[in-house]
Amino acid sequence: MSKELFDLTGKLALITGSSSGTGLTIAKGLAKAGCAIAINGIDEKRIKDTVASLKKESYLSLCLEFDF
Repeated sequence: MSKELFDLTGKLALITGSSSGTGLTIAKGLAKAGCAIAINGIDEKRIKDTVASLKKESYLSLCLEFDF
């Protein structure tokens, strides 16, 4: 996806259930478009590991553990 066609620089997205699977794929797509991403899930270790992995890929991300 071209960042010029879909630029989200300066935006923040909260993607629920994004520590793995489809949610993580969506989070990475938004991050590639320049968006900062908030990774959410109920397993604190898993979301922290996911954020650490995303930061290694130079994606701006943060960890939010909660359940509705």
